[in-house]
Amino acid sequence: MDVLKEVKEVYEKHHKSIVLILNDDGVGTTLGTGFLIHQKLSRLLVMTCQHVIAQGQKICVRLAGSSSEYVAKILHEHEETDLAILEIDMDVEQPLLEFREDSSDVGVGQRVFLAAYYHPDMMASLTNVVCLNPTVMPGKI
Repeated sequence: MDVLKEVKEVYEKHHKSIVLILNDDGVGTTLGTGFLIHQKLSRLLVMTCQHVIAQGQKICVRLAGSSSEYVAKILHEHEETDLAILEIDMDVEQPLLEFREDSSDVGVGQRVFLAAYYHPDMMASLTNVVCLNPTVMPGKI
């Protein structure tokens, strides 16, 4: 399959379950990526890396395609595994990230995709730039 076609398929399937994390540490705001993993009524859980929310005085979440910010509460963080679970309250139903039940067929040389708010060239050269939608980039294990 054509790589560009695969990138588009991955984006269409997953972009609404990818969120932008804004971490205000009192000095400035750092950005990271999170994934919507569970929703029950107005309670929405977000999984991210612990380093994304470290030293945060105020953590906010933006949904794909939106500039609205939702204040997040840290439910759990674990520095050694670099994982954190956040909670936001919102009444809009959102698609959740689908996890694979088995990864035994994933191996060296297989094509994978990074789906995130990630664009190092742009982030390094511009200040106060926040993308409204995540990006998908192909690679190989």
